Amino acid sequence: MMSITQAQLAEKVGVSQVSVSLAFKPQSKGLNQKTRARILEAAEKYGYRANAAARSMRNSQTHQIGLLLCNSSSRPFDNPSVMEMLVGMNNRLAADGYMVVLVRIGDVVSTLHQDSRVFHENTLDGMVVCGAMSDEILTRIRELVPTCLFVDSNIWESQYCIQRDEYTAGQMAAKALIQAGYQKLVWTGVPNQVNHLGNVHYSLAKRYEGVESVTREAGVELAHCDARHGVDEPQTWPDMLSKVKQTLSQPKVGVLAYNISCASQWTNAAMELGIRAGHDFGLSCCDSSYSTCLDWPGLSRTLFDRFDMGIQAAEMMIRILKHPEFQCVSRLITPHWHQGTTIGSAEGMPNK
Repeated sequence: MMSITQAQLAEKVGVSQVSVSLAFKPQSKGLNQKTRARILEAAEKYGYRANAAARSMRNSQTHQIGLLLCNSSSRPFDNPSVMEMLVGMNNRLAADGYMVVLVRIGDVVSTLHQDSRVFHENTLDGMVVCGAMSDEILTRIRELVPTCLFVDSNIWESQYCIQRDEYTAGQMAAKALIQAGYQKLVWTGVPNQVNHLGNVHYSLAKRYEGVESVTREAGVELAHCDARHGVDEPQTWPDMLSKVKQTLSQPKVGVLAYNISCASQWTNAAMELGIRAGHDFGLSCCDSSYSTCLDWPGLSRTLFDRFDMGIQAAEMMIRILKHPEFQCVSRLITPHWHQGTTIGSAEGMPNK
C-alpha cells in the first residue's frame, strides 16, 4: 500500500495537520486521547508513517541520544551489565520520542585524527557517557557533543553525573561478614585493573575504601588475595587454587569479592578443593546484576537497580534538552543488601 501524506491523513480524519503531528508525540498534552486514538487508527489503516527526518529539520533536533561504551572489537562483551541500564534508558527515552544510538569508542578515538560520521553530521542531540575514559577522550566528547551526561563513569561533578554509591556497597558487604562473626576478612579483587583503554573504573577504589573503613573501625584484620586476571588466562588457574587453599586453611575466614567474576572464581576454586561458601567460609560480594539474580540467587551481595539508573539518566537528559537553563544536580544511586546463603555463620564453622 502506498503511504499517504500528513495533509491527506488529516483530511480523512477531519482534523488539522497540527493534530496529526501531536498524535505521534506521546509526551504532548495538547490532544485528547480519543482524537489521538482515531488518528493513530487511521494512520495504520492508510499506511501513514511520521517523517522523523522532516520533523528534525523543522525543530533542529534529531531525537537521537548517543550511548558511549568502553567496548571494543577485541572485547565486545567487556561490560554486559550495561544492558540493564540501556534498556531502562531506552524505555524512558522512547516514551518521549527519542531513540538510543550506541556509539563505539573507536568513533571518538578516530575524531582525534579525522571526522567520524556520527559526529561530523551532528546526528546526536545528546550523549550519555558510560565507563572509565581517558582525559583526552572525555575532552573530545565535550567538544563534539555539548550536551553530555556521565553515568556510571569516573567523572563526578556537581551536575550532570550519575554514579552508584560504591563506597556504601563496600561497607555493606564488610558489615555483613563481621556481623556473622568473622574476625578475618580477605579482599579479592584485581588491584589496578585497567580496561582496554588503560583506565581504572571508580568502583574498584570506592568499594575497597568502604570495606577498609568498616574493618578498621571494627578492629578486624583485612588481608588480600587477588583473583586471577581473566578467564582467557587458564595458566593462572593452578596459582588461583593454591592461593584459595592457603587462605581458607585458616579458621573462620570471610571473603569479600569486588565483583561477580571474583566471587565466581573463588567459589569455583573452593568447590574444586571440596570447600563450600556458607559452610566452610563466608563469601560476600560488592556487586550484582540481573543475570546473578537468576543464576546465583544465593550469593550474599549488594544490589543496584541499573534499570532504574537508566531511567533516571533518560529523564535527566530529556529535561536538559527541553529546558537548557535547568541545572541537573548529580545523583548517587543507593545500594540494597541481599543476605543470601553464602555468608553463613562463623560460629557454626569448623576450626581448621
